[in-house]
Parts: sequence; structure tokens; C-alpha cells
Amino acid sequence: MFSGFTSIFNSLDRLLEAEYFLVRSSGADLSEFQFEFNAFLSASRSVTFMLQSDLSKARGFQEWYSDRQAGMKQDTAMKYLLELRNISQKAGPVPVTTSGSTRGGVHRRFVHGKHPVPEENINKKV
Repeated sequence: MFSGFTSIFNSLDRLLEAEYFLVRSSGADLSEFQFEFNAFLSASRSVTFMLQSDLSKARGFQEWYSDRQAGMKQDTAMKYLLELRNISQKAGPVPVTTSGSTRGGVHRRFVHGKHPVPEENINKKV
């Protein structure tokens, strides 16, 4: 475990920002959903960058974080979200479709495209 006086307030703020956009996306129409989901992808991707910045000088952080990075690289959902973030930043909106609605809101699902949806996420709500 790492030690030393550090602050992760910037990282926590970015995590709350990502959550804010994800929550806003749930009740949005399709075009607003694209905006909110794009903002979520961007903010969520930057959480790890902020964490590295916040804790870069903390003793033991690099070793601890290297282990976490290896785990994140093996997580198919995290890899897919990274691909979606790259799409949204460099190529345009993430392909999603509306698959119906319930009293709880509209359901959105990822659309197969150049970047296939990971097997365990097929037919799951965004």
C-alpha cells in the first residue's frame, strides 16, 4: 500500500462528474443521450488520469497502480468503454438504439459496429 500525504479530491470530483452525466443520460431523448453519454465517457476515462496526477508522488502508488492497470486491461467492459470513448472523441457518436420504454424510462442498447459489443454485455442496457 502507498503512503504519504496526498489528496484525491480532484479524482473524486471527476468520478462524481462522470456519475452526473450518466444519471442525466438515463432520461434523455436520443440526441441528448448522445451528448450526455459522450460527456460520461470522457469524464469517466479521465478519472484514472486524475488519480495518477493526484497520487503521482505518493510512495508506493506506482506499484499499486500498475497492478490495477493490469486488471483494468483484462476487464472486457472497461476495454469496451475505452473503445467507445475513443469513438466518441475521434469518430462521432457512439452507436446506440432505443429498444423500448417502460415506466422506468427508455432502454438504450449498444449497436454492433466496427467495435463489437463484448459477449457478456450483449442485450444489456447501456
